[in-house]
Amino acid sequence: MGFYFVGAVIGLEFNGDGCIETVQSALRAFQQEQICDYFCSESRSEAEKQIEDFYNYADMQMAV
Repeated sequence: MGFYFVGAVIGLEFNGDGCIETVQSALRAFQQEQICDYFCSESRSEAEKQIEDFYNYADMQMAV
């Protein structure tokens, strides 16, 4: 079975105390309705690197 890309990729960045837990809770509700697939960082320290990597990837794609 192949890997398929469907639809747009949307990146949202939230900042503040407790935002990872709040976003994870909201995304679980969306997933129960099967509205979308998602990724949310597990910790603040991981999030900083993941956000930087995402923006770098998006910049590369915009340049193509």
